[in-house]
Amino acid sequence: MAGVATVSIVGGLDLFFTHTARLMQLERKRRRVPHMKGVVIRSYGGLSSIEVRKDLPIPKILNGDEVLIQVIAAGLDNMDLLVTRGYGRAIRSHLRQYNEHVEDESIILGRECAGIVLKTGKEVTSLSKGDEVWAVSPYCYEGLMAEYVVVKENQVALKPRNLTFEEAASLPYTAIQVCNALLNQANLNSKSAKGKRRMRKKDEITI
Repeated sequence: MAGVATVSIVGGLDLFFTHTARLMQLERKRRRVPHMKGVVIRSYGGLSSIEVRKDLPIPKILNGDEVLIQVIAAGLDNMDLLVTRGYGRAIRSHLRQYNEHVEDESIILGRECAGIVLKTGKEVTSLSKGDEVWAVSPYCYEGLMAEYVVVKENQVALKPRNLTFEEAASLPYTAIQVCNALLNQANLNSKSAKGKRRMRKKDEITI
């Protein structure tokens, strides 16, 4: 009986050490996975739910039309404040199910950013590694306020050379909103504006 007990104990210890070694190996692999910082929310609790995380997985290019950007500056928009309160959560939740880049429950904020192209997909033709760019992301997509982001080619353009990264990061999404308000909502065009005068008072423009 003693012999049987000894074999059983030795066998159990062997399994224990094997299991422990595997856990340590997995832990080492986990530590080697590169991480980045990002401004996120993990729940829809308004401004109080915004936090900075330092352990977000760095995204990788998974499709030919994607661009990997090292973000130098990013901007928070009024839309981000609405997102923190749950705006668009239904469509966002649906799209995240099919987004290959989503590896975390956190929702990254930031509708616009400026940075440097690190890598491009095989189908990207308008951008190259090292290009200084600005980018925009719709409210239902992943945000851009992180150290690295992957976006579609049609969400990125070369940054104007006369703008700093900080200046460039404050314009794209805001400019789109302004254009939409003037051109689509107000139906402003060459015909509708014909014969009308533009009056500027301080920082306001009235047409």
